[in-house]
Amino acid sequence: MAKTGIFSYLSEQFFVAVGESKTLRYLNMDSESKCNKYPYLSKAIAMNAKKNGSLTAVSIKNWINGAQ
Repeated sequence: MAKTGIFSYLSEQFFVAVGESKTLRYLNMDSESKCNKYPYLSKAIAMNAKKNGSLTAVSIKNWINGAQ
């Protein structure tokens, strides 16, 4: 997903679905540019853990600083 530019189109509902998922184990959200959706992602990760989801790993390369 790194070079697709899809991150600007991800809605809050996408992150709610991640938070409620019981079967998602790995989420790769690597990006080529800075992404401002990390508040939603962090909440989704926390909700997934609280609701006993299966999420064990998340990759978010370049989300904070963009590609170097």
